[in-house]
Amino acid sequence: MGFDPKRSRREVGAFAVVAVLVCAIAQASESSSSPVTYSEHVAPILFENCASCHRPDQAAPFSLLSYDDARKRGRMIEIVTESGYMPPWHPAPGHGEFVGELGLRADEIELLARWVDEGMPEGDPSKCPPVPTFASGWALGEPDLVVRMPKAYDVPADGPDIYRNFAVPLGLEEDRWLTAIEVRPSARSVLHHIVFALDTTGEARELDGADGEPGYFGMQGGAETGRAGLGGWAVGGMPQELPLGLATHVAAGADLVLRSHFHPSGKPEQEQTVLGLHFTDEPPTRTMVGLQLPPVFGFAAGLDIAPGDADFAIEDSFTLPIDVLAVTVGGHAHYVCDEMQIVATDPSGEKRSLFFIDEWDFRWQNRYVYREPVELAAGTRIDARLLYDNSSANPDNPFDPPQRIGWGLESTDEMGSVTLLLVAKDESEVGKLQGAIRDHMRSSLRDPSARQSSLAAMRSRLRMLDRDRDGAVERDELTGRGRLSAWRADTNGDGKLDDDEIDAIGRDTLAATSPRERGPLLRDVNGWTLFPLDPDSSSVEVLIFTTVDCPIANGYAPEIARIADEFGVGDGKRPARVTLVHVDPAVTAARARDHAAEYGLDRTGIRIALDPEHAWVRRTGVTHTPEAAVLRDGEIVYRGRIDNLYGDLGKKRPAATKHELRDALEAACAGRDVDVARTDAVGCTIGDLR
Repeated sequence: MGFDPKRSRREVGAFAVVAVLVCAIAQASESSSSPVTYSEHVAPILFENCASCHRPDQAAPFSLLSYDDARKRGRMIEIVTESGYMPPWHPAPGHGEFVGELGLRADEIELLARWVDEGMPEGDPSKCPPVPTFASGWALGEPDLVVRMPKAYDVPADGPDIYRNFAVPLGLEEDRWLTAIEVRPSARSVLHHIVFALDTTGEARELDGADGEPGYFGMQGGAETGRAGLGGWAVGGMPQELPLGLATHVAAGADLVLRSHFHPSGKPEQEQTVLGLHFTDEPPTRTMVGLQLPPVFGFAAGLDIAPGDADFAIEDSFTLPIDVLAVTVGGHAHYVCDEMQIVATDPSGEKRSLFFIDEWDFRWQNRYVYREPVELAAGTRIDARLLYDNSSANPDNPFDPPQRIGWGLESTDEMGSVTLLLVAKDESEVGKLQGAIRDHMRSSLRDPSARQSSLAAMRSRLRMLDRDRDGAVERDELTGRGRLSAWRADTNGDGKLDDDEIDAIGRDTLAATSPRERGPLLRDVNGWTLFPLDPDSSSVEVLIFTTVDCPIANGYAPEIARIADEFGVGDGKRPARVTLVHVDPAVTAARARDHAAEYGLDRTGIRIALDPEHAWVRRTGVTHTPEAAVLRDGEIVYRGRIDNLYGDLGKKRPAATKHELRDALEAACAGRDVDVARTDAVGCTIGDLR
């Protein structure tokens, strides 16, 4: 795919050193012979690039704010700066320009090395720049909402790094638009990074604390992980507001999930992270769209890495259907990933590398904001490639000797993808981009060989956890850090995973990542997102479109209530979920709730939802209120009137003689074909409601 060959940072730096030295000779011949001192040369470099972390009460293990501090660490400073390990910046030079880039110029690295070689002289203290000061308050000003982890988490003094998730209730009573998150650790020495996710299902809150400690292991909960623009935080990172007036939607009732990485500091610590959230009052006028390659973190990419394989790759490509701007980029993988890159090839065939990490480190997971949004024309092909090293030569390999590693949710499994955050240059075309990405994901996930390969590897990995080789995976073999949450997988409660439970994990993962068309956004009056088109749903869905002032729709309220009582989900009821969908943009959630109470529709078995922009009107093709759409397995099996009580406007029968909605529900709930799939509804015209 035309990817650039791997070059070490030392090689890149060597070329730059030559250029810098040539310039230095041309500028002043005496510069190379003059002594390098801390006060004149070293302090400015350390203050500019290192002091934000290397100062008291920060994450770095020592301070670099004085001559004595630097002198004691001089040789270490030389080693880590020459190798590129510090300052911590992982995108390789020449593959995109990003906001807040860390890293030293080649001439700065050379100066530090010369200072050490010359005995680390202090020089004239009067020439030393002032020690930098840092704001003690919130960097972006007072947040709109401040939240914290409900309970502190105890980080032990030593042991392996810990990856644990925490559900933080936001308590939002209405939808908001998020522009930035600022993080304040309570134990800066142990909190390394956080990846943010949103959970509107309540699953993360249920998992949190279930094993007796705050938080939970694994990747469950937070179905909206990787939501465009949500990003994360890492040591040394400064909060940044999204560019171009962009913002991330946060639904009322959502929980913020912190996927936190801790590294023990040598003494017991307690971390209770505080977060400052910044919102915008107005929804953004542009839509952020995430392009993840391969989709679902590489689930169907055939991730099955044999022991000793040092050059295993997964790849994926996508062609842009419209002109876009690339705003941010970032990747995700686990321990044995070595490289990740994303390359754009424009319609003329010219290639441009947008992002390249040549030494992936699981401990440093960031998203990177382009200094200027990158313009990509329609027809541009985006190629992603991730390389894995499962050999004993990889110092990050979690297994010694190496073991087969497949796709999985735990850190000792693998996954991998690179994600671009895109904005359509013409907002009216954003639907084309979203549709093309959705189609690409479905196509990828339907590749049976890749899917089965990933599942087989994951199941094999689970069976390998049987460390005592007694033929069963016991609970205590699963509860170590980074292992599967056994209390959820052990469905029969016998304290072990037998073969059918392991296979069930594979089937559940397959179902969780199956291509699904959830349709446009639909929220109920409490802010919860509904998915009537989810093909994995076990329920039949019936949407009944209405308004608060349509007399025919209101007249059907008793019949709608009876249908909900007879078919709706509940004790002894058949699996149908009834949703009353208000289509008048002027109707608020409060007005819809009042209307339901007024007409006896505020009952178990009826959800009340709003469709102010008529996204679901268009998706189902309904034209009147009241009109119904019945969905089964993500497909519309009936659309039309509730019954034939009304022959036309002003023509009402004494009683209905045909009951098409009931008949459709009877058939759908029984798994039969619906005899009459379309009828004409009578009522108020939806098209007039704008």
